[in-house]
Amino acid sequence: PSTRQYVTENYTITYVYGEITVLRRPLKIRIDGEKVYDGMPLQNWVVNYVDGSEPAFGHTLTVKPMETLTDVGTLYSRINTETLRLVDRKGADVRKNYDISNPKGTLRVTPRPIAIQSADAEKIYDGTPLTAPVGVLTKDSMRLVEGHRIVLDVYGEAVEVGRHPNTFDPDSLQILDSSGKDVSHNYTYA
Repeated sequence: PSTRQYVTENYTITYVYGEITVLRRPLKIRIDGEKVYDGMPLQNWVVNYVDGSEPAFGHTLTVKPMETLTDVGTLYSRINTETLRLVDRKGADVRKNYDISNPKGTLRVTPRPIAIQSADAEKIYDGTPLTAPVGVLTKDSMRLVEGHRIVLDVYGEAVEVGRHPNTFDPDSLQILDSSGKDVSHNYTYA
């Protein structure tokens, strides 16, 4: 036997609907990247999500930096909002569901390390001077960027039989690109 009684009629019930709210998801995006100078714009940057923020599961973000950096230096980067895409699995734009902020990131190109020496040369004695007036990279050095060349004042000269130093002025060293522009600041020398 049931002891339940229907008593709803003994009450005046007012129904008030609660409110549920979906807030925009915070998303802090910072773009950072670093590479050794190679004569090309920095392309291997990464998107870092700051303070544990990240897109919701199944959402994909693509973005590019506003700035580009080719020569040695450091640049604070911001995202290019015109290239920002945030989509769900079906490719639908879901940016309206996010509160996107962009703290400054850092793009950095570091100098290309190279080791330079004056060229070696030899010949059979003939009474005329032997010179090798060029600078070359050592065998263990990183290569120059394609199209770049070394300009170096080399002074070595020998007429007599024997080993002689092929000296050079380190302060005269220049690295020039294919158009003759001095790009020495993009290299460090040993």
